[in-house]
Amino acid sequence: MFSLVYLCIIPVQEGRGDRTVSETFQRRSTFELICRSVSSPWGWQCEFGRCVKKEIAHQEGLSTLNTCKLTCGSSGALWPIPSQVKIEDQLSLFLPNNIDFQFNCPNEVVNLMNEAGDIFKDNILRYHPEYSDGHVPWTGPWDASTESHILYVNGLVTGDAVSLNLNTDESYQLNVTTSDDFTTATIVAASFFGARHALETLSQLIEYHETSDALMVVAAQIEDSPVFPYRGILLDTSRNFVSVATLERTLDAMGASKLNTLHWHITDTHSFPLVLESLPNMAAYGAYSSRQVYTFKQVVDLKEYARVRGVRLLPELDAPAHVGNGWQWGHEAGLGDLAVCVNQEPWQEYCVEPPCGQLNLANPSMYHVLGQLYVELVKLFSPLDMFHFGGDEKLKDLTCAHENAVAVSNRFDVLGALEDPVELRDTFKRETLQAAKECIGERPRSRRGFVPTQTLEKIEESRAARLTGSQDQHRALSRRTRTLLWRDKERYVSSLAENVEGHLNANNLQPTYRALKKLRSMSSSRASAIRTADGRLVSDRDGQMARWAEYFGQLFTVDPPTEQLHTTGLQAVDADPPIDETTPSFDEVREAVSKLRGGKAAGVCNISAELLKAGGEAMIRGLHAVLTAVWQ
Repeated sequence: MFSLVYLCIIPVQEGRGDRTVSETFQRRSTFELICRSVSSPWGWQCEFGRCVKKEIAHQEGLSTLNTCKLTCGSSGALWPIPSQVKIEDQLSLFLPNNIDFQFNCPNEVVNLMNEAGDIFKDNILRYHPEYSDGHVPWTGPWDASTESHILYVNGLVTGDAVSLNLNTDESYQLNVTTSDDFTTATIVAASFFGARHALETLSQLIEYHETSDALMVVAAQIEDSPVFPYRGILLDTSRNFVSVATLERTLDAMGASKLNTLHWHITDTHSFPLVLESLPNMAAYGAYSSRQVYTFKQVVDLKEYARVRGVRLLPELDAPAHVGNGWQWGHEAGLGDLAVCVNQEPWQEYCVEPPCGQLNLANPSMYHVLGQLYVELVKLFSPLDMFHFGGDEKLKDLTCAHENAVAVSNRFDVLGALEDPVELRDTFKRETLQAAKECIGERPRSRRGFVPTQTLEKIEESRAARLTGSQDQHRALSRRTRTLLWRDKERYVSSLAENVEGHLNANNLQPTYRALKKLRSMSSSRASAIRTADGRLVSDRDGQMARWAEYFGQLFTVDPPTEQLHTTGLQAVDADPPIDETTPSFDEVREAVSKLRGGKAAGVCNISAELLKAGGEAMIRGLHAVLTAVWQ
């Protein structure tokens, strides 16, 4: 059996280079028919969420491996696992030519949806074992139901966003149902990015059927949204140049895994491979070779390639350290030394890793060049809501900086003495941020709704003390900050509780709900991990349900106690005791809240015990109003 399969595999490999694609596929098809005549003795069965290989002669009801993967477990072959998913047992065979797309979306996202549809079709074609450069040798034969079955993909996109940021709604709903000779995949999303995630998930509900030479789709109902708005990887193309083709393969993998940010560490001391229109010397001096660069067109095309796959590019221009090769042209251009200690040896005396290099913080021209770099970055990567400007360590020793420092200027006198690295570093940050603000504007710093300006100022003082090394002052300010935050939070919760009470008194249910929702957001809900009897973590839904069944089964079958209970002095309890159905009084609510122990009670409406107690009398009044409304 194994020798037959081996001989069958060898001829279906690529032919000589002078053969056409059609001739190669014709030869492949002939040998494919021979291969299919060899039946496999193996089948697959789903056991505890895993596909297990078994011999057909000894087991009934086995399926192919791909069929098992689609239907086994609570989430089949989906990755990452959606927020809510239900996989059915219903499978339908179809051919890739029988796919019909209907997208209802704003004009701004029509082209993006069409491109995402093309990517979807190419992804499912790749399931065929003989896929090559977009071509697949579908040979059949197929039965009439497979040839006539149509997959309808209907998409509704309500939003017109065409760029990705931290506030983009990437959620989606996907329902796949089959009726007679057609399957309908219905997608509903608030943005293009949610819709393309839905297409990615749909492609994972499809597989190649090994014995029918067709595709198959499984019915499912899915609701999904990302847990984190930033889901990314970091790629360094300075230390080791990475080709555009490799970057595209990385973006393909990110799109398949629904990662949305490629943190592109473009430059470092080792090289500067980015070609800039206004600063061509950067790549001329800094690239490993003229071939190992990224041109303006390549970056723009790569940005679009990433966007269609739901990924944004986050560029990083490392500074003030990790800067060297690419900055050596300043002296010849009359700008002085833009960087110091470049490739200096022995490197252990000047930096934490070779090759060494750092921006010349004492040279005013360096800041102008840096501003030009930021303008170029914005032009390349726009729309851009943020970029990474490094912030790495300063030089270990300032001797090199003294040797290469430019002549003292008026600006340098204002900046302060070179011997003060802290002041220079702070100046660099300030100047860099100012250059960035001029390029892309300034976004307000995010803050919690209950934190006032006075507390924020104390937080900044604490951070400043830590950066300057004033440990005692930092500890004292940290304690003061924690006290202020607790006080502010208590006041905020109290005001929310008063809002609840006011809305309830006015019978405004919708504002009441919003206020209660804000209270709920003040504490995070935590679900206890489910473990087996021997302590192993159970993560899949089927396993968790089985564990609950096992637990209650043991609970309900506990053996009765062997010792006789002592009943002396016990009084019989009324089998049907009276229940007080009157509305709880204000004092009863206050007493109940006072008895809550932090972390030991669920609270009300998922508001933790700590928040209920922190709200004081206002919280008691609001809670009493809620309970009164419930009773009535």
